[in-house]
Amino acid sequence: MIRIIIYIVPVLWLFSSCEGDYDITYNITGLDVAHAENTGDVPVENTLDSIPGIAYAIRLHLFPVEISRSGRYLDRETPPSNSNPPDSIHVTCNKDFNASYVAGSLLNDLFLVYNHSYFNVNTLDNIYFTNQYYEDYYDQPIPEFADLLLIESPGLSQDFKFYVSLYLRDGTVFVDSTINIHLY
Repeated sequence: MIRIIIYIVPVLWLFSSCEGDYDITYNITGLDVAHAENTGDVPVENTLDSIPGIAYAIRLHLFPVEISRSGRYLDRETPPSNSNPPDSIHVTCNKDFNASYVAGSLLNDLFLVYNHSYFNVNTLDNIYFTNQYYEDYYDQPIPEFADLLLIESPGLSQDFKFYVSLYLRDGTVFVDSTINIHLY
């Protein structure tokens, strides 16, 4: 009986312990926004001058910097953590998006944060950036970008310029805008 316990305890410890998992911490150090289109398997950055509204996305380049790493191996169950995570995002545009969203009004209800999986999208009032579901997670565990998927087409086919403000927990604010894009 004692031999069984001697063999079982180390095995149980091995499977229940996460001490070997990497503990990676990073910070977002900037923001650059670009247009993306969402007509394929995943959103891709795009330089076209027009995109269907329902397939439009804003690509957020986050410029992460790793602050610390410990542990022995990378695991999707313990993705990297942001030491100064996003508190909120505000998205506006330069024209009336539709009758309900006039120029300059907050468009957050019209976008979802896409984290490399359509099963892992969040509203802009529940922001979380992760590469946990990214196919190249083991090569790139820290999110370098995230996409904001537009979920409603504009009221009229016209050119839009989007403004994005990313507020971090410590009060840091990053602001950028897209170039004009024709949404139809």
